Amino acid sequence: MGKAKKQRAIERRNKRFDPAGQVELPKEGQIDMSSVPILQKLESVSAEEREAACSSVSQLCMDDQASLEALISARCIPLLVQRLFDADRPVRIAAFGALRNLSLVGGPEACDQIVRSDVMNSVVLLFQKMREEEQNQSAQSTEQSTILQKERVGILTQVFALLWNLCESNEEATEKFSRQSDIHGLTIEILSKTSYPVSLRSTVGQFLVVVTDKNQHEGLRKGILVQPSTSELLKSMLVPSEANPPIISTLSACILFNLWFDVDPEATVAAVIPTISHILRLSPMTELPAVIEALKTEQSKIVEMGEHPVFANFEEPELVSQWKLLASSQQLALETLTNALVTNDDASEDGDEDDIEMDPTEPETADVSPATAVKPFQVSAITACLPIALNLTAYPSDPVIASVAALQPSLLSHLTLVETVQLRAIAAVTNAITLIGAAGLAQQTGVTVQQIWTGFWGLSLRARALQHLKVLEATLSLLWTLLRSIGQGAALEIDEASFQMLCELAVSSQEDIRSTCAGLFGVLAARPYNPPFHHKVGEALIWIIANDSSLGVVCEALNSIFDVFAEPEYNTPYTQLAMGEKLRLLAQALPQRIKSGKMSREDRDHAKDALNNLKRFITYKKQQGV
Repeated sequence: MGKAKKQRAIERRNKRFDPAGQVELPKEGQIDMSSVPILQKLESVSAEEREAACSSVSQLCMDDQASLEALISARCIPLLVQRLFDADRPVRIAAFGALRNLSLVGGPEACDQIVRSDVMNSVVLLFQKMREEEQNQSAQSTEQSTILQKERVGILTQVFALLWNLCESNEEATEKFSRQSDIHGLTIEILSKTSYPVSLRSTVGQFLVVVTDKNQHEGLRKGILVQPSTSELLKSMLVPSEANPPIISTLSACILFNLWFDVDPEATVAAVIPTISHILRLSPMTELPAVIEALKTEQSKIVEMGEHPVFANFEEPELVSQWKLLASSQQLALETLTNALVTNDDASEDGDEDDIEMDPTEPETADVSPATAVKPFQVSAITACLPIALNLTAYPSDPVIASVAALQPSLLSHLTLVETVQLRAIAAVTNAITLIGAAGLAQQTGVTVQQIWTGFWGLSLRARALQHLKVLEATLSLLWTLLRSIGQGAALEIDEASFQMLCELAVSSQEDIRSTCAGLFGVLAARPYNPPFHHKVGEALIWIIANDSSLGVVCEALNSIFDVFAEPEYNTPYTQLAMGEKLRLLAQALPQRIKSGKMSREDRDHAKDALNNLKRFITYKKQQGV
């Protein structure tokens, strides 16, 4: 049966790891801004007051939403941009730190203000000034040169962290960078220069990953980043070494992939897959218990000093920093692998079903075959990486999870990469199933389809128990894709307890989870007629269309009804459940819900398509005599 179905999008980015670290916030009460407004202090004749004002902005914008909104409405951002050229270096560093924090937590409004304040041109002028200082460095003493180099690294780290935030949320910032060829060369120079600290190189690398992702701007495509010499330089950093640790190798692979995949996908994937495969085998999860113990030690120090954890002078242990770099490498490697496994022929699992012309006398069965036109390089990528990616979808052991739960919330941010790596691995496996089907994945990984189902169903149970809703939704989407690729007559073993849990999840507070469950009912029922089972599926779907508040979930449930109950052999449960009458009532109520509901134009069109399909389905079932 033709259906209106929204394409399932795999989230590419979640909470991301910042290798430069958080800007250190002053302790509570350290800066007293009560006597003079911050805006005045930003323009004070005293360098100490200007620096204190910048630091105060850094702290206040992170404290609470009210302070953040007050700072943005007070238009302190243009004044901070002016401070980027302050005669005093510490003020410049503090100003970049304040803008960086504002761009991180201030959302689109703050980023728009920063971009409109012409920060990109300010950055270009700053780089030119730093170049001049470097050229004059020979006339300075060794001690002075060392101090200046340290300050330069500090400023560059803040600058590229700021640009990273801006380009990740503001297209205008990305376009402006694409036109600044001078910055292009500097970014590659810093990334490849082993004399710079890894924290700076990795910040620049993360920034480049963001601005090169699907960026077709002419300035970028004709600039230094796509020159053969840059490609060769990136390739030279693909093999991890003492000079180029795993995070730098992974970032080089991601940038190379972003720049060259559209030009020569086969050669590009062949170049980066060895790096990705190597990074995925490093298993940072085995070091997680030691990382947790290091964080516990720091937590004990904070408690002993009686400090509030938000304002504690927390020194991140070196072990934790190195672990985060390694876990971040795996996150990036999995993201690149996932992108390599995307088909470009629009033959995704949902396809262009909105455009299908339906004949109500000839219902169309769902297309459950994997996407066509699988490329040889994609098969190579799956062979090399998917068995490892499957292992990375698993949870740490129960004692490790319990140890994580014992940490204070202020320290948990150091471990968000555990979930992020897991989510990226699930996304890679999902794309592989979409590309080559469940049977193809089983062949490539050496596990049966039933084992894949059992393993990921178990993962969804763990995610639900731990209230990890993002992992739960991603796992359910994977299972939907898995079942969709199997098709009619290849039923998996689904026990009563599993079906009952699916019914419970269908009333979840999370709309994405409810929508995926509605879709799962449809693909679970794509098997030979089983009266008790299909009766239960019908009950669940009828409950959803009658009770769910989300039109998107209702549309997903309707698609499942079209899939399952179109054929005459399913007319018995269709009649017993009075499904025809309930669908007619829904067809009468939907127009008003569509008209009055608050939704995007895309969602409204999707709902209208579902309504049209529902009317056709009712007509078709009438012709069957039910």
